[in-house]
Amino acid sequence: MTNSTQFKDQVVLVTGASSGIGKAAAIEYAKRGARVIGAARSIPKELEQEIQNLNLDIQFYKMDVSIEADVNTLVDSIVEKYGRLDIAFNNAGISGVHAPIVNAELKDWDNIISVNLTSNFLLMRAEVRQMLKQGSGSIVNTSSIGGLTGASNLAAYAASKSGLIGLSKVVAMEYARLGIRVNVVVPGYTLTPMTDKTSTIISNFAEHSKEATPMHRGADPLEIAHLAIWLSSSEASFVTGQVVAADGGYLLNGMPLAEKPTVQPLALH
Repeated sequence: MTNSTQFKDQVVLVTGASSGIGKAAAIEYAKRGARVIGAARSIPKELEQEIQNLNLDIQFYKMDVSIEADVNTLVDSIVEKYGRLDIAFNNAGISGVHAPIVNAELKDWDNIISVNLTSNFLLMRAEVRQMLKQGSGSIVNTSSIGGLTGASNLAAYAASKSGLIGLSKVVAMEYARLGIRVNVVVPGYTLTPMTDKTSTIISNFAEHSKEATPMHRGADPLEIAHLAIWLSSSEASFVTGQVVAADGGYLLNGMPLAEKPTVQPLALH
């Protein structure tokens, strides 16, 4: 049963909140009493209607996490309206172009690194500055199994997700004594609109992903959201700098995502 007061009056930012894991997390935080700000590049009207029908306290904010001014304005606006920022779930990301490195373009590399890694530097910098003023705060970042094992034909994606783990550990070390916790959630194959699209482009993508997962299924986005929510909560008050996978046992196999070279887009979560 959901505890409708677990996050009562806490202010929570969720990026990538328009679909998948981010949407699930935003809704679940709100169901548990949080005041949620859901940020995304685009906010579908049907999503706004869904939230209205659920009567949840979620305010959507259209912005680009890779643009410094957008990030700073977002956090400033949250503080101006609510007076604080208690939790940030930095979840926005893209997979980008799927190609072996010999076919990769610098512009694609720059875009993926910007959205998946630089954005989290910008977000955490702004978030931590505010949390320092409060004397407390919790941040959870979304990496990927590709950031741990590598992923064929996804050099920029794997590099960005691996880099995010390192960045998160640094920030966790820097501010642990000052009341700010930073952790990383590592999703395995997750059933999101992004992976649905991938399955229509790459043959046997879903089958391969399930075969590589001992639980032999993909995660529901809410299963990943539950882990992120726990890491951000007071129940995990002594947990910081940790990289926690929700992958159905995928990492038990110790096998990277290996594929033949191709030039199609691939989404991991």
